[in-house]
Amino acid sequence: MRIARFAKAGQDPAYGIIELSVDGGDHPDTIATLTGDPLAGPVNYTGERLHLDDVRLVAPVIPRSKV
Repeated sequence: MRIARFAKAGQDPAYGIIELSVDGGDHPDTIATLTGDPLAGPVNYTGERLHLDDVRLVAPVIPRSKV
């Protein structure tokens, strides 16, 4: 499982789970969007899945007092 933070044009960054073609899954080279912050609490899938070419990966953590 690859958790990543990404941004889509005109939207705030969000978290998602990346599935690569080498994983052999049903949705190669996509990112499944999550609600919430997986480093801070529970998350859920939103049902949205985006192609990796349509998003920009950003820094994996939000600046906090402690990481």
